[in-house]
Amino acid sequence: GILLIGLTTILPLYVQGVLGYSPIVAGLALTMLILGWPLAVSQSMRLYRVFGLRRALRGVSLMLPAGCAILLFLTPTSHPVLAGIGSFVVGIGMGTTSFTCIVLIQESVEWSMRGSATASNIFARSLGSVLGATVVGAMVNLGLLHFSSTELAQRVHEVLGQTTGLLAVHDDAAVMAVFERALHVTFWGVFLVALLTAAVTWLIPVQAVGDAPEPHAAAASLGDMAGE
Repeated sequence: GILLIGLTTILPLYVQGVLGYSPIVAGLALTMLILGWPLAVSQSMRLYRVFGLRRALRGVSLMLPAGCAILLFLTPTSHPVLAGIGSFVVGIGMGTTSFTCIVLIQESVEWSMRGSATASNIFARSLGSVLGATVVGAMVNLGLLHFSSTELAQRVHEVLGQTTGLLAVHDDAAVMAVFERALHVTFWGVFLVALLTAAVTWLIPVQAVGDAPEPHAAAASLGDMAGE
């Protein structure tokens, strides 16, 4: 949840305010995440059959820090396609990771507890989104204060408050430089969250005690739902 809200918050800001492209282009860059998500889910069953649930989760989770690492290479002269590629890779990682986690959770409990377990997972993701929005906003504000003087920080807020919005940031070189550095630090924060998420998946044992007799039953049922 933290990773999702972090990326969807700062990537459009960077494409518009730093790269100087329109909101439509910023939206298209973020849309690549939405395209990668269902594409990954639709191919998850093939990964499960070949590698198993836990091994597939471990491998695909590496797509999260890989996609965020691509975003770290963004500069004021970068093309928005680079932002779209990073967003797409993260979407693939998010889609497979979230889907596999639900399957693993349902396999780890009795049938009567599957609804509660799944609801707890969704609640945790929503809670992460709320915390992520708070943390990302705080990081951007702290970055603006750290990389600028008091006068320049005030000018940044004035520019952001104009009717032209983020496009006005791109027209002021000093403001854009501060804005770019603040967002870049936030990209590093999102990357660390992605790296931590990938590391946590490796703590899941390959064969957990108490697995269901048919380990891919939940995956098959959810796969049918995803294909509908």
